[in-house]
Amino acid sequence: MYVSLISSLHERLWDLLNRIKSRIGISWVVIRDFNEGIHLLETLEGHFLMARAMKSKEVMETCSLMDLGSKGQKYTWHIHIYVVIHIAERLDRAIVNCDWRMQFPEVFVETLCERQLLKDALVPEV
Repeated sequence: MYVSLISSLHERLWDLLNRIKSRIGISWVVIRDFNEGIHLLETLEGHFLMARAMKSKEVMETCSLMDLGSKGQKYTWHIHIYVVIHIAERLDRAIVNCDWRMQFPEVFVETLCERQLLKDALVPEV
């Protein structure tokens, strides 16, 4: 899922997740670009919006969802402005309910850096 930067679309997604939670009785996972950090430490030189982060946390709690966290690169989005300013944020994440986590305890998320992705795409496996 990708979530627009437009606040009203964020609200529609949160409403959708709440409706799914009330109708689903099985394990579930949401993997998406949140388009915002949930914790201040997930933002480097960017704009952290506390109100939106609190809403994200509130919906995750209401839907009994937990962040799987990630290994590898701390940030999933980077931009360099005039070579001097480096802004980075963790926008992409996987959130799951407790049933899903218990069913798949060995699953983890790994964030690869762009260089590794490019290298893997260019170097064929032998």
